[in-house]
Amino acid sequence: MSADSLGQLILTGVPGPQLDAETGKLFRRVQPGGFILFARNIESAAQLRKLIDDLRGLSKIEPIITIDQEGGRVSRLRLIGNEPPNAQQLRDKNDVDLIRRHGDITGRLLRVFGFNLDLCPVLDISFDDDADNSLRGRCYGKTVDQVVRNAGAFNDAMRDRGIASDRQLRQTFPRLLGRDCRCPSRSAQDRSHARGIGSRRTRRVPTIYR
Repeated sequence: MSADSLGQLILTGVPGPQLDAETGKLFRRVQPGGFILFARNIESAAQLRKLIDDLRGLSKIEPIITIDQEGGRVSRLRLIGNEPPNAQQLRDKNDVDLIRRHGDITGRLLRVFGFNLDLCPVLDISFDDDADNSLRGRCYGKTVDQVVRNAGAFNDAMRDRGIASDRQLRQTFPRLLGRDCRCPSRSAQDRSHARGIGSRRTRRVPTIYR
């Protein structure tokens, strides 16, 4: 990899809701591979779309533009709209079509603003829905089959709308979880990949600067 393309290995945050001149100059020089947006970047629908257009406009290569939009408490866009249901609430309805519809709506919403990657769904198995940890309300199942079926439906619907997805396993939050919250078995991870649950990024972006 040449020195002038090293920026493609960076997935970076953005300081605020607007792209200031200094940050724009830096991004134009470094050419990050992608941008991850947080609550600090969201004030209104029009403002968010402009910010994303500005980020895309300074990128020579189509960038990853991503956000955490799962549903429930992990829903950045609730700042400018309603909070959608979380994975557990959808799971408890025992309606795969409803989950698919949730994925379709999420995909449509993200495309309106110009995103192309959603940092979900979570593929962990819930061994205790009442556990006080970072996964509370975010798990699509209590078994491997349930996670693969439900998260797969959500993922497929989003991808049909042009939104790639990323899987988040227990290793993402190793120090915040209780001992009873365990990672899916290897077979669960392998089967999830077979269903296409996972990142379809066009390049690796292993380093995140928030």
